Amino acid sequence: MSAPLAVASLLVALMAACAPAEAQLNGAEGAGELFKALNNLGRCREATGTTEDEVRRMIETHRVPTSRNGQCLIACMAETYGVMREGRFSADAAMQLADNMLQKIGQMSGSLRGEIQHVIKTCSSAGTPDMDACETAASVANCGVEESRKMRTMRGHERSSISRFG
Repeated sequence: MSAPLAVASLLVALMAACAPAEAQLNGAEGAGELFKALNNLGRCREATGTTEDEVRRMIETHRVPTSRNGQCLIACMAETYGVMREGRFSADAAMQLADNMLQKIGQMSGSLRGEIQHVIKTCSSAGTPDMDACETAASVANCGVEESRKMRTMRGHERSSISRFG
């Protein structure tokens, strides 16, 4: 595990988009980011009453929790990292957070940034005005997970097409 766990913890959607970068930030900086993310995750877990099992399942499976507590955990982390304000997802803040992380791993000009930008843009309007912060966070996260899966599938098809004809 490394610094992108912070992204993972704050919003499952960003975690799915950033997963390829996980191994690229390590050493003291990676350890510091991981420590900070785990502290924030622990604080939000306690504040929302989310169980350790549910947190583990979320991280291991990249699935959005279905319980109210689990959804509020995602909202708490998103608010902690500034990607949700007043119960609404902020695409600008999410992209800024992603850019900060990508800069640390030297991927600012890579395709990863474009993929993250696509997920954020596509999912920034997920949810409805009548949803509370927990429901909104879960809706954005579900969208992000689905969009990330679509992109991984497309990349897989591109690679297999290239290898067949290359």
